[in-house]
Amino acid sequence: MKRRLGILMGAGVALSLSAFQMGCNSHPVSLSTSAGVVEVQEKTNIAGTEELDILWVIDNSGSMCQEQKILRDNFRTFIEELDNNIEFHIGVTTTDMNPTYTLEPVAMPGLLQSTPQPVIGFDRTCWYAPDGQGGVLDGDEGRALDVTPIRDAIAAAIACMTTPDPASYNFTDAQIQCALAAPENDDCSIPGVCGLGECDKPSLFPDPSEYRQIPKVLRAQDYRVGSVIDYERLAADFACMSLVGTRGYGIETGLIAAVEAVSPVNTGGPVNAPEGTTVDTSAPNHGFLRQDARFAAIFVTDENDCSHEGSRQITELGDPTRPPLVLNGCSDQVCDFAAKPGTEATSPLIPIATLGEQFIANLSASKGRELGPADVFAASIHGTYGPYTGDIPDDCGKDEVFAFPTCATVNGTAESGDRYEGFLRTLPVGQFFPEPLENSPDTPLQGFMCQADFSPALQEIGARIGRAQAGCVNESVMPCDGPEDTSCPAFPYTGVPGQCVQMPNTGDQSLPERPVPAAYYCTSGIQVRARLTNPLSTIDTIANSGYCLPDSVGEASFPRGCVVDDSKFVWDACPSGFPGLKLLWNDEQEATNALAGTELQVRYNSVSSDGTEE
Repeated sequence: MKRRLGILMGAGVALSLSAFQMGCNSHPVSLSTSAGVVEVQEKTNIAGTEELDILWVIDNSGSMCQEQKILRDNFRTFIEELDNNIEFHIGVTTTDMNPTYTLEPVAMPGLLQSTPQPVIGFDRTCWYAPDGQGGVLDGDEGRALDVTPIRDAIAAAIACMTTPDPASYNFTDAQIQCALAAPENDDCSIPGVCGLGECDKPSLFPDPSEYRQIPKVLRAQDYRVGSVIDYERLAADFACMSLVGTRGYGIETGLIAAVEAVSPVNTGGPVNAPEGTTVDTSAPNHGFLRQDARFAAIFVTDENDCSHEGSRQITELGDPTRPPLVLNGCSDQVCDFAAKPGTEATSPLIPIATLGEQFIANLSASKGRELGPADVFAASIHGTYGPYTGDIPDDCGKDEVFAFPTCATVNGTAESGDRYEGFLRTLPVGQFFPEPLENSPDTPLQGFMCQADFSPALQEIGARIGRAQAGCVNESVMPCDGPEDTSCPAFPYTGVPGQCVQMPNTGDQSLPERPVPAAYYCTSGIQVRARLTNPLSTIDTIANSGYCLPDSVGEASFPRGCVVDDSKFVWDACPSGFPGLKLLWNDEQEATNALAGTELQVRYNSVSSDGTEE
């Protein structure tokens, strides 16, 4: 077993070493001896609130209407998994990194957006309902006519209006067909909307000026009523923000979009920069990132990443030695060809490792503090793994298909998401979702876009982020063998015998799809410490707080702090049924007052699974 001492800083223990693990060096030490320990530090406040910045990168290409609807309809299952104390920031950007593609006027490369874009594109699966046989109900050749996807898009747009006006958009099927027929529709009109030959797809939707103003960053503080998040209003605003539409450029470049969204060129620095820091408040994405906030990126796409030199808008990743991406009559199939395994050295695509490194570098530069891969969480809902392995043609000819989807559902098809998987795997295990199989870590990750309903994946992503932010210790804490085990040491400073108790949410746990065997830990193997942060404060400040164990105040290894009396708190179960311990104060307000001006640390002996000391 690997044994190590973990120290988590911040009141309320708002750190999960499973989903947002900070790297630390290894030292075989006991709980009561901290010499040589490299501390993991995460700042928060006494009430246990944590800051979290979440970037959504949503595919806005032509085939994404059904998938975007699933996201809109199920966002609440994601956000409700987060602890109510989390101070989140939420931003949205798209996979469209082509500023010259005028068909899509809303999405700008790497920039956050909140203006709805419901106008449909050219994919007929976003016009007509599926017929259950791989086709659509378009009214031709005896088929029924069902324009439900368009009506869904219209309803989503109406919900985003300053003054919703459903009656003005109650079009007949014939009127919708008239707009779809543009420009070959000289013989039809929509009264009060468009005359003969003037109707087109935008005619079916509100003018952009009619949408209510939604900020580019959704902040928890703006949706909190008292101490409770107004989830209904938040979900409604996210539904409009994430209505990025299906008119985006068909060469999807989600990874470079994420990299540039957090570039200091676009962020201008953190919103709460320390005094004296140079910040550009006019930067387009300023207000999203905060210096000490944790960060999560979530990708939602039905095609592979095609980040190439020509999609780059900022010079950070410039590599003039890479060839350009040339369509050669192959349309977006060139992305499949360029991602063929074994061609990385000569491919026009930016290497995954380069994107991963620049992503971390940009976050570090924007936040003004050094980050590593273990400081970031990423999730991706993409297609089943299946990169192109065939011959690469010089020219695809007219409509010739070489690269095929890797799956199909009632929502349409999805292509391999292998480059998104590669990006996730630049992060440590535990820092990304989907997770690799424990007994087969090299098996491709699950492609949730290939499920008819990926809402369970959204909930799981929320749960993983939520347990990380909710003040959970998820590593093994001084393990023992069960209730009969009497080997647990006494509590330092009090001499009270430690007990071997079951870790919450293990054994008879609440996630049957991910069974977790019973695990036990020593109650004496974990402690909470308080440290003064104001250099002018004296040790008497906390010595007289009523929260310190007297013999621990100002000890040599922790001269400006103390060990908190364990009668002042309890260790509860982590939310969402995940194994781990969450710190709960007996009286949160009293603790807030008594420990004002301190940072809290949770200090514990941790054990991993391979049997060696760490």
